[in-house]
Amino acid sequence: MGAAFEHEGILFRCPCGRSQRVQQTGTVTCAKCGRVSDVGETTGSQSLLDTFFEIPVAELNQEPEAGDDPLIGTWLGHFRIEAALGRGGASVVYRALDESLQRHVALKVIRGHASESTGETRLEVLREEARAQASLQHPHVASVYYVGEQAGVSFLAMELVSGESLYERLRREPLSYPEVIELATQIIAALQAAAAQDVMHGDLKPNNILLTRNGEAKLSDFGLARSVGSVGETGEAAMGTPGYLAPEAWISGQVDLRSDMYSLGVMLFEMTYGRKPYDFGDGRMEQVLHAHCRGDVQFPGEASGLVPEAWKGLLLRLMSKSPEDRFGDYRELAAAVCRLRPIPQTAAGMTSRALAWGIDLLCMGLVALMLGGVGLALVTLLAGHALDPRSVQLAIQQLPLLGLALIGLAPFIPLSASLWQAEFGSTPGKRLMQLRIVDRFGAVPERRVLWRRSFLQFAVVWLLILHGLADALRLLPLYYVSAAVVGLLLIIDAVSVLRPRRRTIHDQLCGTLVVLDAGAESWN
Repeated sequence: MGAAFEHEGILFRCPCGRSQRVQQTGTVTCAKCGRVSDVGETTGSQSLLDTFFEIPVAELNQEPEAGDDPLIGTWLGHFRIEAALGRGGASVVYRALDESLQRHVALKVIRGHASESTGETRLEVLREEARAQASLQHPHVASVYYVGEQAGVSFLAMELVSGESLYERLRREPLSYPEVIELATQIIAALQAAAAQDVMHGDLKPNNILLTRNGEAKLSDFGLARSVGSVGETGEAAMGTPGYLAPEAWISGQVDLRSDMYSLGVMLFEMTYGRKPYDFGDGRMEQVLHAHCRGDVQFPGEASGLVPEAWKGLLLRLMSKSPEDRFGDYRELAAAVCRLRPIPQTAAGMTSRALAWGIDLLCMGLVALMLGGVGLALVTLLAGHALDPRSVQLAIQQLPLLGLALIGLAPFIPLSASLWQAEFGSTPGKRLMQLRIVDRFGAVPERRVLWRRSFLQFAVVWLLILHGLADALRLLPLYYVSAAVVGLLLIIDAVSVLRPRRRTIHDQLCGTLVVLDAGAESWN
């Protein structure tokens, strides 16, 4: 472990709200309330990786026991507590019945060990969480209904999501790439809505993502949320879950929205590969700190071909050590994820592809005619303004040179079509026929792949231009060779399209596929 990290210690937050730096081992006494907490080294089942590090080690990984819980069957306000759903270091979440509206809610109650702090402090912490979460009216944010206190017990009522947490889902079974992209899109939309309301979540992790029975994500637990405008300026110690905490939060505590992006990147990596991006050893705090601040992201070799390379690049950018190297805002991030979103792979029919290709050729032909028309107009203009027959004869003699010039300009026509396809992932013909080019993951291919595909797709056009140039220059060997190659390529393409997946030779070479856009129907 580097000395640069050893002397700084870690950031610790007491349940009373006081934050301070401590060493990686031993105990810490809160300077505000005097509470003594154990932040000693952890091993095995006491790993701090998935735990908010205000939680004493001895209280980690405790499961709710209904028989020992005196609150079950009692009332808090107009909420009747029915069962414990989960237990954390600072709170317990119960299923409760809202008697006034006759609906079930999730009731978050501050745990007993927090009683050393004043009731006012606990209630204010819950109110801050409730205000942050209630300010967001978004389908992918869990709703907050009520916050209150009774007999010294502070509680918060929120939407009860009938499903499971993302953490539970990842433990039960892995996610497919389309599922990862879909959930990522929903989570980013929620974070973007939060940022628009000047709210930073502060503790992104699978435990705080709830999944409905329909598989939709809901962002919850805004206990560490803060105003976007206040972070990075007040010098307040940054808090969060060590396994997902950004390097700048460990080192300086100066965080902003990009720190949430880092946590999101770690979580998306875990969703994609079923494990965290770093080797945390046995989970001791200094090992976690070193991994986040200096460690390299470790992609599993056996899963190298299961996701697009562009997705790996997006994850690496999210987990950049420097905030400046991450995405500037959630709008930019959402656009990047959208480009990688899989498209339903319904292979386009031969008729629709042929019509699209014909439209593209027609467009290129029209451009060629326009160029020829401009050249002919220039010759006619020169001849019309000639003062004697000799000038007219000289102008007419320039026609062959005009033809050669047009042939020389001809390569720029398919080049323009290639540029269009590489930039927009389609061509005029494909857009009119509602077709799209995708890679084997169903996502829009990278630009370099589209460039290579475009060059190969228009190979016949390039050869026809070469054929015309050879004819004009009387280069007979080149003339016959180019004609033979054109014929051979047409035969190969025809045979390829007749195969079950209807993939042309350039699609096979580039790993792409032409599919129907969502909602489009085949012309076959």
